[in-house]
Amino acid sequence: MSATLMLHQGGREVSREQLTQFILPPATRTWKPISHAAVLDTALRTLEEAGYSVAKMRLGVAREAQRFFATLDLTTALTPDGTVTLAVGIRSSVDQSYVA
Repeated sequence: MSATLMLHQGGREVSREQLTQFILPPATRTWKPISHAAVLDTALRTLEEAGYSVAKMRLGVAREAQRFFATLDLTTALTPDGTVTLAVGIRSSVDQSYVA
C-alpha cells in the first residue's frame, strides 16, 4: 500500500522541477519565507541521512502555489530478511497559514 496525495480547493499535482519555479513573496522584517523546494530538499536530505530511500513521491500545491503538500513512500532495511515501508507527509506554506 502507498500514501495518497489528496488535493482540493483548486490544488494540483506538480513535478519536482515545477516546484523550484514558484516565486516567493517578499520577506518582511519578522518573516522570511522558505521555498517549497528548500523544504522538500531538507526533508529528503534528513531522511536519507537517517537511512531511508524514497520509493515514490507525489507533490502538490494549492492556493496559487502558496501552500505545498507532499507524500513520500519510504523504504529502509530494518531487518535482515526484508524491507519496511513507511509513509511521510509534508506540508508548508509561504502565505503564513501554517504555523511552525
